Amino acid sequence: MRPFGVPLAEFVRGALSSRLVIWPKGPGPARLGVTTAGLTCWRCKRDTQVIVTVHVAHPRHDEVCFSLSWDEGGVWGDGSPVKQLLARLLTPEVRGPLNLGAIKPRFSKTVGGMYLSQGCTRCDALQGDYFIMELRHEAFYDGQARAPSVWLPFTLDQSLLQTGQEWHFLPAVPSS
Repeated sequence: MRPFGVPLAEFVRGALSSRLVIWPKGPGPARLGVTTAGLTCWRCKRDTQVIVTVHVAHPRHDEVCFSLSWDEGGVWGDGSPVKQLLARLLTPEVRGPLNLGAIKPRFSKTVGGMYLSQGCTRCDALQGDYFIMELRHEAFYDGQARAPSVWLPFTLDQSLLQTGQEWHFLPAVPSS
C-alpha cells in the first residue's frame, strides 16, 4: 500500500520533515476560488455564468484544498454560510471579469419567497438553485466547468469547518 500515492520510505521522510499536515486546524486564513459554468438566462436569453462549486484552499499550499457546493448548508434559504460568504466576498469588481451576477436575496415564485441567490449578469434575474444543481453535474460531465481563476483571501470561520479536517501530503520541494 502506498500512503498518499508515494512509496512508504518517501512518506516516512515526508512525515518526519513536516510535509504531512492536517488542515484546516481551526478558524484562520484561507483562500476562496469558484468553479463556474455558463447557462442561458431564462429571462433575457443571454449567456451568463453561475457558481457551481466553491473551493477553500490553504493560504500557502495550493494542493491543500476542499470543495463545497454552491448551496452547501441550505438550498432555497439564507442560512447557507457558503452563500453568505460569497455574497460578502464577491464584490462587483471581482464578479465583473468572471461574468457573475450579484448574489443577493431575490423572490422566487417556485419557492414562494425570497432566498439568497445568484443572478444574471445582464438582467439580474434569479438563477434558481435547482437549475444550478443540475448544471453542476452537466458542466463537470461535459467538461464545461471553468476552474478558479481568482483566489480571494478570507478568514475561515467555524461555519465552514463542518466539513472536517483532512490529512494532506505536501510535495517535496526540489533541491537547488
